[in-house]
Amino acid sequence: MSAMPMRVFLTFPQQFAGIAGEIADALKAEGFDVFNPAGFDLRHVGENNYRVIAHALDESEAMIVLVDGTSTTPANVKADLSYAFGKRRFEGHLIPIFINGTGDAPWALRIQGGVSVTATETDRVPELILDALRKIPTAA
Repeated sequence: MSAMPMRVFLTFPQQFAGIAGEIADALKAEGFDVFNPAGFDLRHVGENNYRVIAHALDESEAMIVLVDGTSTTPANVKADLSYAFGKRRFEGHLIPIFINGTGDAPWALRIQGGVSVTATETDRVPELILDALRKIPTAA
């Protein structure tokens, strides 16, 4: 019997929708079950978007957050982080990716460690995330 794929929630500022799609595709190719909110409403026409996101958060075992160091963290990312910080199961399962520095990222996110890249290095991000996810112990 094969193990269930790890469920990963992806959150990011809108300007990173392109790199988020690349990350989601790379993770799916490696067998991860990824919730990418970019375009999800097209697959869930007629559903309550907040309920879809809440369900994805409830089911996720890890969260990847893309942070833009050059602008303010948007409300959707702050809300997703607030959820993760309140759930013990995300301890050690939260992977911040800081693009162009930490900016105004919440201090609690900055102390998580994470990966820092410049905007010209984003092609490395999917592999860096895969490396971090592979280090997370899975439930037996």
